Amino acid sequence: MAKQMTQEMARINVMQEELMHKMSKKIAHRIEQCLFERGMTHKDLAAAVHHSQGEVSRWLHGTHNFTLSTLAQISIALNTNILEDQVK
Repeated sequence: MAKQMTQEMARINVMQEELMHKMSKKIAHRIEQCLFERGMTHKDLAAAVHHSQGEVSRWLHGTHNFTLSTLAQISIALNTNILEDQVK
């Protein structure tokens, strides 16, 4: 019984990591899309959110574990909610 629980927990952890990676990639892609639409660079975003260009680069690599605070800062800087799909 304990072995089954351990295997199930391991399976759930793998699924969680895969989902987190997909979500991070989608968020990074959305940020890149917003930057492009606004004619902004990574440097512009870094200045707007008061973070280094290196940190912004890590965010946009697609493997960053965003906090809600960081997502809110980025959304304010880009004047959009980056977690919502853009309506066209």
